[in-house]
Amino acid sequence: MKHLYNHGTFNAVFALLFFLLFISSAYHDAASQSVDSLPPVLAHQPVLMGNRGAPLNIIAHVADESGIKSVTISINYDEKSITGIIPERTEYTHVPVVVEALQDLEVYSGPGHQYSVKAQVIQGEKVQVTHVKGDYYRIKSELDVSGYVKIENVNVVTTGKMYGVAIPPSITSLPEISYQIIATDLAGNVSTTDMTKVVLLTEQEIAEMRKKPSGPAEMHKEKTGTSFFARPWFWATTAIVGGGTYYFLTQQKDEAKPPEKAVVDVSVEW
Repeated sequence: MKHLYNHGTFNAVFALLFFLLFISSAYHDAASQSVDSLPPVLAHQPVLMGNRGAPLNIIAHVADESGIKSVTISINYDEKSITGIIPERTEYTHVPVVVEALQDLEVYSGPGHQYSVKAQVIQGEKVQVTHVKGDYYRIKSELDVSGYVKIENVNVVTTGKMYGVAIPPSITSLPEISYQIIATDLAGNVSTTDMTKVVLLTEQEIAEMRKKPSGPAEMHKEKTGTSFFARPWFWATTAIVGGGTYYFLTQQKDEAKPPEKAVVDVSVEW
């Protein structure tokens, strides 16, 4: 007996095949996204102090295999909190983010052998690069060792992009502010820095700090209760190196409105 063609059966089979293809595609998409579960590498040297009322440059080196979706900065100041985009520094094709020591290295307090030795990194140790200064990398280790090492003595393991922003004087006019950097990759993984407090000094305060003597008597005074931030050696050995040519202006009243970005010519180094 010959069976007649059944449109209902054909439609049911077609629908089932379409459903199976949809489930398979969704599974593969989810599997491909789950492969990248590592957060971005966010290399940044916290800025601890700066000039009050002057642009405060913040830079970060960021890397991720799946690509970076966004890098933002959250700033707390005067009982307010704002978030803005940190743009990519397009003048740099790529920057080192992680390097490996080719030998035991001395870590200098500045970009040169004339600076004092702060610490050492051992051969094979991997450290993050937070800034490039001439023939030196400013590095930061997992043990929170920071300073400068000679470029020729390390091997670049991971490269990425530089992101830079200059916090405007309208925000840095206060005695102190705090900030945090957030990096998000295309897979949704997030890396953040700790919230960093920045002490902002006037020119007069900086001049007074430079006049203070440093010797046995001063060291004794430190032990008897002098503020940490008032110690001359602290200001002498802490480097603040800027790195942004953009700053953002955020209207706090309209949180839904994205931050405006203005191009300025900023090159700040202390």
